[in-house]
Amino acid sequence: MKTEMKIGVLIQPYGNHPAAWLVADAPDGAENDIGHYIDVARTAESGALDFVFFADVPAIRNGNLHAISKWPLYANQFEPVTLLAALSATTSRIGLAATVSTGFYEPYNLARQFASIDHLSRGRAAWNVVTTSQAAAALNFGADARAGHAARYERAKEFIEVVKGLWDSWDDDAFVYDRATSTFFDPARLRRLDHTGKHFSVRGPLNIARPPQGYPVIVQAGGSEAGKALAAETAELVFSSEAELERAQRFYADLKGRLEAFGRSREDLKIVSALNPIVGRTRSEAEDKLARLQEKLHPDVGREILAIDLDNIDLSDLSVDAPLPLDRIPASTEGGKSYLEYIRAMSEEGTLTLRTLYEKYAVARGGKFIVGTAEEIADEMQEWFGQGACDGFMLGMSSLPDGLQDFVTLVIPELRRRGLFRAGYSGSTLREHLGLPRPRVQQRRGAA
Repeated sequence: MKTEMKIGVLIQPYGNHPAAWLVADAPDGAENDIGHYIDVARTAESGALDFVFFADVPAIRNGNLHAISKWPLYANQFEPVTLLAALSATTSRIGLAATVSTGFYEPYNLARQFASIDHLSRGRAAWNVVTTSQAAAALNFGADARAGHAARYERAKEFIEVVKGLWDSWDDDAFVYDRATSTFFDPARLRRLDHTGKHFSVRGPLNIARPPQGYPVIVQAGGSEAGKALAAETAELVFSSEAELERAQRFYADLKGRLEAFGRSREDLKIVSALNPIVGRTRSEAEDKLARLQEKLHPDVGREILAIDLDNIDLSDLSVDAPLPLDRIPASTEGGKSYLEYIRAMSEEGTLTLRTLYEKYAVARGGKFIVGTAEEIADEMQEWFGQGACDGFMLGMSSLPDGLQDFVTLVIPELRRRGLFRAGYSGSTLREHLGLPRPRVQQRRGAA
């Protein structure tokens, strides 16, 4: 029976809100300042959070460049695995998670990178598996402008299979260091993968020892049917983007209910719901923080936020004081299907102007948004956790570093007072933090 929440935090340089860089107390150039990321990660670690997480798209966004120039998302940022390496040496307990796409990387390199991060961090690495729908990214890798949704997930499934196989190249005790016999490793405890599939041909073995966690924790966030199917088979931590309690409960029950078909227990997969909290010592203080962000949100950026998730349609001709016409919303997308449906649902209310729509979407894009005191935020978190909607939360702070510091200072003590969150770390690896088992070596092929 679950008793304590799992809590991670998404780190964008200035925060999740598109206008955060205009009001946050992070310095100019924070996106390339390793000291800034170290401070943020250490703040999260001081609250004993499970992990910090870095999203990534390997491209500058396509779209209205004038609008994008006012919004720093993915315009100037570290390659995430490199950033994890730096943070592995400057933190000691918190998990380190990052996005790397199955669409534009090769399994061998990725397996080697994340095995290295797991060794560097002594067992704190996690890989967020994404298939990447952005056409701009595909164009940087000589790929089709955008592979179909089903094809991307087919490739991802095989990619994960290969990566796990490579992590199992060595038995845990393969390196014997027997100086008496001059034996560095036991050849009998090494094996080749010899994988030949539709998308990849990889011989192996991997030239680094098995990761301390066996496998770095495998993370996913897809809310589509294909995404849930892949998660049920392969993921250990899933981000849910549902903003309503009943929808989150259905997602939770659906995904947990799929595990048995793959010989997995419900505890083999943790589901954390996206949560964007703005906390103040009073509700008025929290509302003032939100108001400062919203008043800095440029209309061009607001339109672009919606346009990107509506399959890069052009909204520049629309008045911000009129509703978004429903006929401008595409019927389907090869991109993020859950985002499309979220915008459609809000638009169908018929009462929101375009300005109100993008203001609401900017703070609640794919997740629960709460403004209030520590007690009010803890009340909501406790309800979701206790009512079968999640195993914990993925925080998306509207502004950094102040928003995370406020959460750690105000909300974490309240959750601890209620017995909902740990007083401190009891283990050293991310798997131990999350209560996930360490996988055994799977015997896939013969000796090397």
